[in-house]
Amino acid sequence: MAPTLNQMREDFHNTLLENPMTIRLQYFDRTFSGADYDNAFRTQSGSDIWATGMYFPVGMREANYLAQGRTILGDSQLFLHGSVVVNEDLKIALGSPIGAGSIYSVNEKGILDWGGPDGTVYNQIFIRNLNGGSFYNEY
Repeated sequence: MAPTLNQMREDFHNTLLENPMTIRLQYFDRTFSGADYDNAFRTQSGSDIWATGMYFPVGMREANYLAQGRTILGDSQLFLHGSVVVNEDLKIALGSPIGAGSIYSVNEKGILDWGGPDGTVYNQIFIRNLNGGSFYNEY
Protein backbone atom coordinates (compact mmCIF):
# COMPACT_ATOMS: atom_id res chain seq x y z
CA MET A 1 0.00 0.00 0.00
CA ALA A 2 1.31 3.43 -0.96
CA PRO A 3 2.06 5.93 1.81
CA THR A 4 -0.41 8.75 2.36
CA LEU A 5 0.45 12.41 1.89
CA ASN A 6 0.58 12.90 5.65
CA GLN A 7 2.94 9.93 6.07
CA MET A 8 5.27 11.34 3.37
CA ARG A 9 5.17 14.79 4.99
CA GLU A 10 5.97 13.25 8.37
CA ASP A 11 8.91 11.32 6.88
CA PHE A 12 10.26 14.51 5.31
CA HIS A 13 9.76 16.41 8.58
CA ASN A 14 11.74 13.73 10.44
CA THR A 15 14.54 14.08 7.87
CA LEU A 16 14.59 17.83 8.51
CA LEU A 17 14.87 17.19 12.25
CA GLU A 18 17.88 14.94 11.64
CA ASN A 19 19.65 17.56 9.46
CA PRO A 20 18.37 20.92 10.76
CA MET A 21 19.18 24.34 9.37
CA THR A 22 17.33 27.36 10.68
CA ILE A 23 15.86 29.51 7.92
CA ARG A 24 14.17 32.92 8.07
CA LEU A 25 11.56 33.62 5.41
CA GLN A 26 10.46 37.15 4.58
CA TYR A 27 7.50 37.59 2.23
CA PHE A 28 7.22 40.69 0.05
CA ASP A 29 4.45 42.40 -1.91
CA ARG A 30 5.08 44.08 -5.24
CA THR A 31 3.64 47.48 -6.03
CA PHE A 32 3.77 48.78 -9.59
CA SER A 33 3.98 52.45 -10.49
CA GLY A 34 4.97 54.70 -13.34
CA ALA A 35 3.24 55.62 -16.56
CA ASP A 36 3.43 52.08 -17.91
CA TYR A 37 3.50 50.36 -14.52
CA ASP A 38 7.08 49.47 -15.33
CA ASN A 39 8.49 50.27 -11.89
CA ALA A 40 8.02 47.57 -9.26
CA PHE A 41 8.72 48.16 -5.58
CA ARG A 42 8.85 45.48 -2.90
CA THR A 43 7.76 45.95 0.68
CA GLN A 44 7.76 43.27 3.35
CA SER A 45 4.33 41.86 4.10
CA GLY A 46 3.82 40.45 7.58
CA SER A 47 6.32 39.18 10.09
CA ASP A 48 9.33 36.97 9.56
CA ILE A 49 8.63 33.23 9.49
CA TRP A 50 11.16 30.74 10.86
CA ALA A 51 11.41 27.25 9.43
CA THR A 52 13.81 24.34 9.15
CA GLY A 53 15.20 23.17 5.84
CA MET A 54 18.09 21.52 4.04
CA TYR A 55 20.60 23.51 1.98
CA PHE A 56 22.91 22.23 -0.77
CA PRO A 57 25.05 23.93 -3.43
CA VAL A 58 24.01 23.44 -7.06
CA GLY A 59 26.34 21.08 -8.91
CA MET A 60 26.42 19.02 -12.08
CA ARG A 61 23.98 16.53 -10.57
CA GLU A 62 21.37 19.23 -11.27
CA ALA A 63 22.30 19.28 -14.98
CA ASN A 64 18.65 18.85 -16.01
CA TYR A 65 17.64 21.96 -14.05
CA LEU A 66 20.66 23.86 -15.39
CA ALA A 67 19.55 23.00 -18.94
CA GLN A 68 15.97 24.14 -18.16
CA GLY A 69 17.24 27.54 -16.97
CA ARG A 70 15.93 27.06 -13.43
CA THR A 71 19.40 27.58 -11.93
CA ILE A 72 23.05 28.26 -12.76
CA LEU A 73 26.29 26.96 -11.28
CA GLY A 74 27.06 28.98 -8.17
CA ASP A 75 23.43 28.97 -7.04
CA SER A 76 22.14 26.90 -4.14
CA GLN A 77 19.09 24.78 -3.51
CA LEU A 78 16.88 24.62 -0.49
CA PHE A 79 14.41 21.95 0.56
CA LEU A 80 11.48 23.05 2.72
CA HIS A 81 8.44 21.25 4.14
CA GLY A 82 5.47 21.27 1.76
CA SER A 83 3.34 23.30 4.16
CA VAL A 84 5.64 26.33 3.73
CA VAL A 85 4.32 28.78 1.14
CA VAL A 86 6.99 29.77 -1.40
CA ASN A 87 6.97 32.33 -4.21
CA GLU A 88 9.39 34.49 -6.19
CA ASP A 89 8.91 37.46 -3.81
CA LEU A 90 10.50 35.60 -0.92
CA LYS A 91 13.77 36.56 0.77
CA ILE A 92 15.55 33.72 2.54
CA ALA A 93 18.19 33.98 5.25
CA LEU A 94 20.16 30.90 6.30
CA GLY A 95 21.29 30.16 9.82
CA SER A 96 20.82 31.83 13.15
CA PRO A 97 22.33 34.27 13.77
CA ILE A 98 22.20 35.46 10.19
CA GLY A 99 25.59 36.39 8.80
CA ALA A 100 26.74 38.38 5.82
CA GLY A 101 26.44 36.48 2.56
CA SER A 102 23.68 34.21 3.80
CA ILE A 103 20.67 36.05 2.34
CA TYR A 104 19.09 34.72 -0.86
CA SER A 105 16.32 35.33 -3.36
CA VAL A 106 14.29 32.70 -5.18
CA ASN A 107 15.25 32.19 -8.83
CA GLU A 108 12.65 32.84 -11.49
CA LYS A 109 11.31 29.38 -12.45
CA GLY A 110 13.20 28.06 -9.41
CA ILE A 111 10.33 26.56 -7.41
CA LEU A 112 9.56 22.85 -7.65
CA ASP A 113 6.89 21.29 -5.47
CA TRP A 114 7.12 17.57 -4.99
CA GLY A 115 4.18 15.51 -3.89
CA GLY A 116 1.11 13.81 -5.14
CA PRO A 117 -2.43 14.60 -6.16
CA ASP A 118 -3.35 15.41 -2.55
CA GLY A 119 -0.72 18.09 -2.02
CA THR A 120 2.94 19.02 -1.69
CA VAL A 121 5.30 16.91 0.43
CA TYR A 122 8.28 19.25 0.07
CA ASN A 123 9.46 22.23 -1.97
CA GLN A 124 12.78 22.30 -3.80
CA ILE A 125 13.81 25.92 -4.33
CA PHE A 126 16.75 27.21 -6.34
CA ILE A 127 18.14 30.33 -4.69
CA ARG A 128 20.75 32.97 -5.51
CA ASN A 129 22.80 35.06 -3.08
CA LEU A 130 21.53 38.61 -2.67
CA ASN A 131 24.64 40.80 -2.68
CA GLY A 132 24.01 43.48 -0.10
CA GLY A 133 21.18 41.47 1.46
CA SER A 134 18.28 43.35 -0.18
CA PHE A 135 16.20 43.17 -3.33
CA TYR A 136 17.03 45.79 -5.96
CA ASN A 137 13.74 47.58 -5.36
CA GLU A 138 13.13 46.82 -1.68
CA TYR A 139 11.66 49.49 0.58
